[in-house]
Formats: sequence, C-alpha cells, structure tokens
Amino acid sequence: METKKQIRNEIIARRNKMDMDELLSKSYDIMEQCVSHFLFAQAKKILIFINFESEVNTKGIIEYAFLLQKEVYCPVIIGDTMEFMRIYALDDVKPGYHNILEPTPCEQNKWIPSQQDDTLVIVPGIAFDLLGNRIGYGKGFYDRFFQKEQNLAKMALCFECQILESLPVESTDCNVDFIITEQRVIEIEQEDIF
Repeated sequence: METKKQIRNEIIARRNKMDMDELLSKSYDIMEQCVSHFLFAQAKKILIFINFESEVNTKGIIEYAFLLQKEVYCPVIIGDTMEFMRIYALDDVKPGYHNILEPTPCEQNKWIPSQQDDTLVIVPGIAFDLLGNRIGYGKGFYDRFFQKEQNLAKMALCFECQILESLPVESTDCNVDFIITEQRVIEIEQEDIF
C-alpha cells in the first residue's frame, strides 16, 4: 500500500488538475447536497473549514448557514492545537497559519461543547475511503480535536477524485460519519448521531 505522503502528493496533483470553473461547479453540487442533508438542517452550530487552494469551496455553505441563523465557527491554529472561533461574516477572517483564512482568536467567540451537542463539524482532507477514513495534511489537528470531542457529527466534503478504495490507518486517526462529493453522499455505518 502507498504511504500517506505518496497518497497526499497523488491526490493533490489530481485535485490541482481541475480548472477554476470545474472546481466551482463541483463545489456548488457538493454545497447543494451538504445544505440539504439532515445533519446540516438539524445542527444549530456549524464548525467548518474555509477552503484553501484546490479544496472544495465552502464559502457558499458558510453564507447559507448565516442565512439560516446558525452559529458558524471556523478553525484557528494556536501553537499545535486547533480551536474554533465564531464568525459573523466572511469578512471576520484573515490569512493565518500557512496563509489559510482564519478568525482572530477571541475567548468570547470560542466554540465550547455543550451537553445537548447539536454541532456539525464539516471536515477537510486530502483523501478519503469508503469506511470514512481520511488523510489530512499531516499535522493531526483534526485527529487531536476529535480525540477530545468524540461525540460530534463529522461530515467531510471532497471531490470524487479524492475517494480511494482504502487508506492506511493509524490508531490516532479519526474517521468521519458522512462524505459528500459532487456525485454522491457516502454514509458510514455509525451509531446514532444527534
């Protein structure tokens, strides 16, 4: 089996072959499936990444969540940890870690888990398989976050070209509950969510 590094290089190269029109068109199809999904509908809080380079464009999903008056939180990297801060508009972010757009850290805007957690986490990644395993960018931010917050619903957004039959998995890797591509919604068999 290929190493994670080989898979990262191969999938990023595949993703980068798309021109901007194709990327935006496929992102729109993914957005439509995401915002009509029952997890998105039920969630009061959305923890979502802001797309970077050739990732699925998430800005439309963020704008739609604002329209529905959901609380929107985006990741910010502080040292070797990732926290989520609430944003009220897409103007609330600026280039941060590796030039990725992120909110300014602020204690009063920090996402805090609640007992009746109605939070959906929309997860980025480079490669996914049909069991919900993911390969991220190699820093482990999401894996460490999910080890602390184990009961959150996790939905990944990616292009069909990022789906592989299987991936190498380590004990510290956390998988997702659903994967949405421009062609389908992959539901991973899990216990009840929400």
